[in-house]
Amino acid sequence: MLGTAYYYIAMACTLVGWAAQFYTTIIKKQNNINLLLPLFYGLACIFFVIDTVSARNVLDTIVNSVTAVLVLALLTVFILRRKR
Repeated sequence: MLGTAYYYIAMACTLVGWAAQFYTTIIKKQNNINLLLPLFYGLACIFFVIDTVSARNVLDTIVNSVTAVLVLALLTVFILRRKR
């Protein structure tokens, strides 16, 4: 089954986030989390929510919504700790 445009946008956001983390970990040889990973992964979760809502898939919508909230909470903590 082919996904909607939101699904493909979400997958692209996921790949961009993980590519940034790959660059940080493998190329720069740093073990910290790149800010782009949670940022793009959070965007991907939001697009996954939109995709599952449009497909009327309640269970996946709930799971993706919880994941989006957790990623946004993690991103908030990450940004606040970085400012110190």
